[in-house]
Amino acid sequence: MTILSSKNLNHHGIVAAMCRELQVAEIIDALIPAGNRKKLSFGQLTEGMLVNGLGFTTKPLYLTPMFFEDTDVETLFGKDITAEDFSDDSLGRCLDKLSEFGVEEIFSRIAYQACKKFAVDTRFQHLDTSVMQLEGEYDTATELIRFGRPKKGRSDLKQFLISMMVSNDGGVPLLADVIPGNKSDQTHFKEVLKRLGDSMKTSDEDIYHIADAALYTKNNIKELAASPIRFITRVPSSLTEVQELFKKIPLEDMQDYNDNYKILPLCSFYGGVKQRWLLISSKAALKKELKTMFKSIRKERRDLRKEISKLEHRSFACESDAQKAIQLFKTKKYHKVKSADVHEKEIKRSPGAVFKIRLKVCVSKDKVLLEKQLRGKFIVASNELEDFSGKTKTLAYEELLSYYKDQNKVEQGFRFLNDPLCMADAIYLKKESRIKALVMVMCTCLLVYSIAQRKLRAALKEQSKSLPNQLGKDVQNPTLKWVFQLFGCVHVIYQEIEGKILKTISNLNELRIKILKLLGSRFLAIYGIT
Repeated sequence: MTILSSKNLNHHGIVAAMCRELQVAEIIDALIPAGNRKKLSFGQLTEGMLVNGLGFTTKPLYLTPMFFEDTDVETLFGKDITAEDFSDDSLGRCLDKLSEFGVEEIFSRIAYQACKKFAVDTRFQHLDTSVMQLEGEYDTATELIRFGRPKKGRSDLKQFLISMMVSNDGGVPLLADVIPGNKSDQTHFKEVLKRLGDSMKTSDEDIYHIADAALYTKNNIKELAASPIRFITRVPSSLTEVQELFKKIPLEDMQDYNDNYKILPLCSFYGGVKQRWLLISSKAALKKELKTMFKSIRKERRDLRKEISKLEHRSFACESDAQKAIQLFKTKKYHKVKSADVHEKEIKRSPGAVFKIRLKVCVSKDKVLLEKQLRGKFIVASNELEDFSGKTKTLAYEELLSYYKDQNKVEQGFRFLNDPLCMADAIYLKKESRIKALVMVMCTCLLVYSIAQRKLRAALKEQSKSLPNQLGKDVQNPTLKWVFQLFGCVHVIYQEIEGKILKTISNLNELRIKILKLLGSRFLAIYGIT
């Protein structure tokens, strides 16, 4: 017996099998025929990038050929397929073809097929954007890559934005787009929801779109009122109407929702549109915001001491000038003047006298109390009005809060895309079309990941089974990333026995086989289990 080679299979077989279940290659090949390509179609090349993107290694997508050097490509993609087939030229042409057809359309079709096949509830949809910053020089003529307001990171780097909409059910991405780095969320959200509203005019299904406070402007609210779109969003706390509500409604007038929240249903006509508002007070948010406020008070006190010191060292020629300086002295957000007086002081070796100021400040209890009333509160709004006829079911106010809190599901998706162990932490491409196509591949990685995780968790629940998590505790909601780590030592061994080449998959223990059985026959087959 002679061992010829050993290749990694790890969790890549799970990703490849999930791509087949979602028919990623079939959908792409139906839209973009391969023409005279001899080996890999554009759908298969895209699957290769998905396997690489979900490889959770330090080799990002632009190093796909290197990624497959020590991976068992034949098991993943079929006989006679080699790592060299995933060349830079082949992948570049694939990205070009995806971009030419329209990456948003391709992604929508794959996502629609996935949601239909796995019965994803798409009634509640979360919308948000995330910044992708780029290092290096980029053509100033490109519409996509611009200087913009970074949500985080460095303001000296150009950027583009990824826009994504995910389902409340499992955080499955439904729509994905790439937009210029200097585009505001307010404008983009309005455009997205207008397109969706136009497409929903012939539909009877109630769809709720959930977004952050960037959606809530007078113009956006007015436009959405004339469409079938139902929104759930946070009202900006900077609005005068909101500030007044925070001041005049005491906590005693609000009803308990749970140990953390108090709520109070309200009606609003902001922007001339009738809507439901839900005033919410959070103990956890109040504690956090008060801690920040007291830190700001201490900083303001330090800054005031410096200003007072400078003012008290000044000399004034007359008393009226000194009094004017006191009047011009501005106390800040949390402090007030406690005492101020002007006194005459003789200066040695100088004719006459000068006037000096003595100034003391203290924390204003009234100002601090007012600020406390504004802390720990927010308002969630919806244009879904209560139906007193009983013909349709209206969301309860508690549901408005619950679905708004689930906005973190789209944020979790962006954290996934920005994870350097999952994707590249910077996009090393210069062509705008290829960047758009690569982002589509990245979002499809998230789609494959979220559906596979959802499928595994559903199987565990249906069969009343569990898996050990990182702490050894049995759970029914393991993360797929942890499952991937469990498959980190699975290899394909090629050996020659009596002139025949045999393939063996090693390290498939009882736990790994249990996971594959939960996922289904396609996953078992790719790991050689009948």
